[in-house]
Amino acid sequence: MFNRRHPDIWIAYSEDLKEWYGHKVIMEPRPGRWDSTKIGIAGPPLRVVDGWLMMYYRVDENHIYRLGAALLDADDPSKVIARQKEPILEPELD
Repeated sequence: MFNRRHPDIWIAYSEDLKEWYGHKVIMEPRPGRWDSTKIGIAGPPLRVVDGWLMMYYRVDENHIYRLGAALLDADDPSKVIARQKEPILEPELD
């Protein structure tokens, strides 16, 4: 039997890209919101003036994907500074 991970976004650190440490959940689904089900990172974070811009996706109970954005702290990207209240991209048709 294997352990199932929660549908969260994690961060970890490495000096050599072989050994990883400091695994930590930085974002979880938010009950009752557009990103209440499974979430995941949608590409590497981008360095911006105010920190790190991270795009993320979520899938709802109807298997519909939406895209959101979060801003991570410039010095400690394990800290989420801001997170979209609404998705920035979602389908308009079936």
